[in-house]
Amino acid sequence: MKFNFWQVLGFVLILIGAIGIFVYKTEKETAKTTDGNVSPPTTAPAITVSP
Repeated sequence: MKFNFWQVLGFVLILIGAIGIFVYKTEKETAKTTDGNVSPPTTAPAITVSP
């Protein structure tokens, strides 16, 4: 199977987005359980995807 550059780029961006959302959600959950109130995540994701 041959992939085109844009297909690869799109796939990578979707993957990064999914990982970013997952990390953000888990960080929020851990912050909630440890503090009792929602605190901002301590470590911001290295790659931020802006629309």
